[in-house]
Amino acid sequence: MRPLDGVPVDSMRLGPCSARRPAGLDGALWLSYVVDGSALATSGRRRQTLTAGDLAIWPDERSVTLHVTGQLHLLSMALPPRRWAHLVHPDEDAPCIRICHDSPIGPMLAGFFDGLGRRLPDMDEQHGAIVVDMAQALLNRWVDGRRLASGAPAPHPMLARVLAHADAHLGDPDLTPQSLAAAHGMSVRSLHLLFEREGLKVAQWIRDRRLERCRDTLARPEWQGRIIDLALQWGFNDPSHFSRVFRQRYGRAPRQARALAVQSSWSAS
Repeated sequence: MRPLDGVPVDSMRLGPCSARRPAGLDGALWLSYVVDGSALATSGRRRQTLTAGDLAIWPDERSVTLHVTGQLHLLSMALPPRRWAHLVHPDEDAPCIRICHDSPIGPMLAGFFDGLGRRLPDMDEQHGAIVVDMAQALLNRWVDGRRLASGAPAPHPMLARVLAHADAHLGDPDLTPQSLAAAHGMSVRSLHLLFEREGLKVAQWIRDRRLERCRDTLARPEWQGRIIDLALQWGFNDPSHFSRVFRQRYGRAPRQARALAVQSSWSAS
């Protein structure tokens, strides 16, 4: 596995096996492109067959087991949640979202992921960032199409500007719904309504984004900092509050998450 612009990308070749991915593992939205072979994905009684050229989207909310009877080659990347994450849910009878190889965008997916697989070993940082942007644009466009098909209203253009501003100021402990509304010349009530239209809550979104930044740093084996400094860096002034909300979000304390990352690094070396 190697990171591209901070996003983990992995080319995996599997023989006959059953591999389980638990729910709530890392909070990421995993995309897996089937380069070659086939597999059966199951979640409880839900079953879905994946074949070469399919793209599977695995939201973090559902535990999934992948059953491989022959050979399987997957190219996967873990995108951090964005404003569209709450729209990406599998159907009730499916373990994942499957974009089929013979769908209208199938040839585009094949070209993108086949090219990524060939270039991944020697891709530099600049081109890696472009690849991640393209993957996010692809998912955004697909989500927009799904929204239109369902009759849901289009997102308000102001929301993208507000989220970009908030993302750029997550380290500011004074970032609040009040300061965010003032920065965009709107009332706090209007800001809340803007978020609610997308199924979001302002303070919760800010907190979750800060937690994501802390979690991503703790997961980097090469990180050498102190957890208290990391919390302060991303706007958490109270270490005990940070530890409590981190545990609520990810099921383990920050120190446990860090120890797990270090242990995994040693196991892989």
